[in-house]
Amino acid sequence: MGVSFRTAVFNLCKKMTSCSDVERVRNLIHNMSVVVESKDDDPNIIKRPPHGDLAYIGSHQRIQFLGYLFADESVDEINKKEPFSATHLDDEEREIIESAHNTLRLFLDVCTSEIRNKYPKIGLLIDPYSRYRQPNSRHSTKSLFSESEVKECAEAFKSGILYKKTISNEALQFFERVDIQTIHQLIALQEKQFANDMDTITKETDDFFRKLHSKSDIGAADILMMYTSYCYALRQALGLAIQMLYEAIIGLEMPVMNSDNIIDLVKHTNDIVYEKYVVLSQDIMLGFAGSGVGSIALLVCDPSDVYHIKEFGEIIAMTVNFAGEFGSSSKVTMITVDEELNPIHRFTDAILQTPLGQSSVVVHKP
Repeated sequence: MGVSFRTAVFNLCKKMTSCSDVERVRNLIHNMSVVVESKDDDPNIIKRPPHGDLAYIGSHQRIQFLGYLFADESVDEINKKEPFSATHLDDEEREIIESAHNTLRLFLDVCTSEIRNKYPKIGLLIDPYSRYRQPNSRHSTKSLFSESEVKECAEAFKSGILYKKTISNEALQFFERVDIQTIHQLIALQEKQFANDMDTITKETDDFFRKLHSKSDIGAADILMMYTSYCYALRQALGLAIQMLYEAIIGLEMPVMNSDNIIDLVKHTNDIVYEKYVVLSQDIMLGFAGSGVGSIALLVCDPSDVYHIKEFGEIIAMTVNFAGEFGSSSKVTMITVDEELNPIHRFTDAILQTPLGQSSVVVHKP
């Protein structure tokens, strides 16, 4: 029995610490992001990091190293928008960041190669970078690690139940008949629906869920909803995986909320899509380079003698208070992820337990 996808990604993150090329990336991103002040600095002058606001803009797009590359290609546009100011990366800096981006691109390509070969357009549905254009590569740079080093992650991803259900059912042939623009529209609709579900369950999600469990007539639209939900979960899992790798490369540690720093477990809720925790912590869970929202965190605590919590989750909201009742603190909202890094695991698990979720779809050719 192999390891889970979540464990495999953690294992690969640990390997990053022993990769000599990673240090060049880490030092560059850190130096671009952090302002080092000295006592000799003029207090009337706001000191900026090298390349000005380039790192700030690149990191806050939350698309890992791709954001830095796009920001570098958009310096002229950035400088038209006050008060922002930026300068281009030099050739060596560009090459370093391109190699880091190529590392994450290799990870995605190895994990999705099988499904892209069988269903090219489904490959777009599960690729977290499919909505973005390719950066303008200046160098023939390679990945920081090889395909063999990604093998454990790829095998773990492909052994997940959602991946197996997705690639083994012929309903996906429908998507090969539609144009690329329709695929991108579907991605946008998915993200809007499941983002809205974080606040309150949408009517579309609730109607679909009730229909599955009331054994109403199931149509083609319901089957497609099921498989597009699987694709959304796979895309989110891959997106979280590359965010974890990005943070490992630039040297950020995973946020941990435990008995040492938790002030209050504010709320714990479950619904048909998400399991959500709201935690007040004494730690300021912010790092450089856009960490925080979108990152994976670990929550470990014992609210009572008989209740133990150990959950990994994606941070979806964070409020930082630098001068509150408890001093500096963070109010963190996270949604749990399962061993496949699936944030909508409650929804997909419920589908898999229904007759439709347990059935196979076969397309009969005339």
